[in-house]
Amino acid sequence: MTNKTVIVLCAIILGCLALPTPEEDMSIFFENVDRNARIVGGSEAADGAHPHMAALTSGVFFRSFSCGGSIIRPSMVATAAHCIVAHFSGGSLSSSLMVNIGSNNWNGGQAVRVIGNATHAEYNSQTIKHDIGLLYTETITFSEIIKPIAISYEYVDGAVSVKAAGWGRVSTNGAIPARLRELTVSTLGAQQCQDEMARSAAQLGFRPPPLDMDIELCTMHENGAGFGMCRGDSGSALYRVDTGEQVGLVSWGLPCARGAPDMFVRLSAYQEWVEERLR
Repeated sequence: MTNKTVIVLCAIILGCLALPTPEEDMSIFFENVDRNARIVGGSEAADGAHPHMAALTSGVFFRSFSCGGSIIRPSMVATAAHCIVAHFSGGSLSSSLMVNIGSNNWNGGQAVRVIGNATHAEYNSQTIKHDIGLLYTETITFSEIIKPIAISYEYVDGAVSVKAAGWGRVSTNGAIPARLRELTVSTLGAQQCQDEMARSAAQLGFRPPPLDMDIELCTMHENGAGFGMCRGDSGSALYRVDTGEQVGLVSWGLPCARGAPDMFVRLSAYQEWVEERLR
């Protein structure tokens, strides 16, 4: 074997072993697409406490969980764009994708077939911006445990009490609870969010995407580390405690509940986009 051949083979092997840097692989910041998932530091939700919740599941023989979502119309579920993109293969949405509704167990309740989608045209997986999408489903029959959530397009500033529920990890690499969990947190003002994210990123050694507080909303728990969203929570609704209206969608964050802000799609920035696509 010639020296030239050896060099070429070594280059191929090293290329196969190369791992993306955090800046290249932005999926480490997604709060999603991992069936081994739950909210960190929250508590188990009571049955029927979140009748808008939907679990995105897929698989032919064995169902797997990827993300949360919220029922907003009889045939529409709002979720994160990156949750929808994860279910595309060969340019088509997976035919096995369904939403499970009416249960605190992600694989319980009714399974409703997804028949189409709308993903924001400017969604950018590298900056995780415009991370909003809609799933069109077969008609959902409402009941006491299956209800749509109202959306508020009012701009939300800091110090607003909000709540999220989801099926994300209870700790980084932690156990998988069987049931839906919930967590109450407070919103941060734009400058406070930017300051807290910069501090946390430097402390934890991450280079997150830049923030855009016109289209993003962030939260933190008053106790800091140990409370927050985690992988599996993406797409779930963030709603005001005082009105029960949805103001955000779980989007991304520094992994995982380590005292950094959690980032959400700010729905007030997407009123026109959503309303043009309502069915």
